[in-house]
Amino acid sequence: MKLIVFVGAGVSVPSKLPKVDELTQRIFHAPYHQDHKKNFVAGEHPDAKLRRKDPTLIIRSLLIRMAEYDKRVTSSVFRGAPNYEDLFTLCKTITLYHHRLADNSIPTSFIESIERATRPIFKKVGVKPEFIHLGHLHQEASRFIEAVVVDALQSNSVVGMQLILELAKLPSIEQLNIVTLNHDTFGGAGVEPGERSLCRWLWTGGWRCALV
Repeated sequence: MKLIVFVGAGVSVPSKLPKVDELTQRIFHAPYHQDHKKNFVAGEHPDAKLRRKDPTLIIRSLLIRMAEYDKRVTSSVFRGAPNYEDLFTLCKTITLYHHRLADNSIPTSFIESIERATRPIFKKVGVKPEFIHLGHLHQEASRFIEAVVVDALQSNSVVGMQLILELAKLPSIEQLNIVTLNHDTFGGAGVEPGERSLCRWLWTGGWRCALV
């Protein structure tokens, strides 16, 4: 018998992994900096002189302003405040737009409105927007979001997955498929190496994955 188990977002809560709103707040407030390899690393920059020029400051200010603008212009729509998934998607869309790879002209006015709303950020740090490739900046913002989320969703203690482990060990089940939209990857954690052949990770578009 082949079995598919659909796992919702709440499955990671018992393992003390942050929820969507908590992850979004980490994007806005958790201390991060960009190291010499252009990777985003937790903590403030160790060099106080370079701390003021760290690109993470501009990126974070950009994301906060984007979230504020998105919340303001969509307040008439029945939806919550923008979360990190919304911001990631928006950054990707803006990146494609600036690289002339977008095949949809509908977001153009919205993107231009966001860029007008974010101009004060560059003025504050003394940088003219025309000297910044906004497509690259939003691409870096996407990388920043991804780095924070990946760091936050690491867990050495998996709780509440007993049912999946029991199903994986049933001799009547020849294949167990675990499908999830969660961005954490502990859906297959706890499966012994000899049993892991029952499961295979399939990445579909970045973070989203399915065990098949």
